[in-house]
Amino acid sequence: MKLEYHNIIYKPAFNEKSTNLQGQNKYTFYIHQDANKKMVAEAVSNLFNVKVINVNIVNLPRKAKQRDRFHPGFTNFRKKAIVTIAKGQQIKELIVE
Repeated sequence: MKLEYHNIIYKPAFNEKSTNLQGQNKYTFYIHQDANKKMVAEAVSNLFNVKVINVNIVNLPRKAKQRDRFHPGFTNFRKKAIVTIAKGQQIKELIVE
């Protein structure tokens, strides 16, 4: 399955841990379920014009939630990528201060 660059990356993950990682040139994104490390590296380098050094992928499992009185439900399966970029570069659109 061929995915376009803008379809591979859904959105950046903004939380306390990912904000702290930005100081180490690491940025966190939620990605498509079928995306692999090479696809994520190409998408980030082409969309943000940075040199990608490393990509780590984490599969986030579904969690059980109480949806209705007796009918349990689940949150969606998600996949997250932590992308390390070259020293001295940054993705200005994602910087949280």
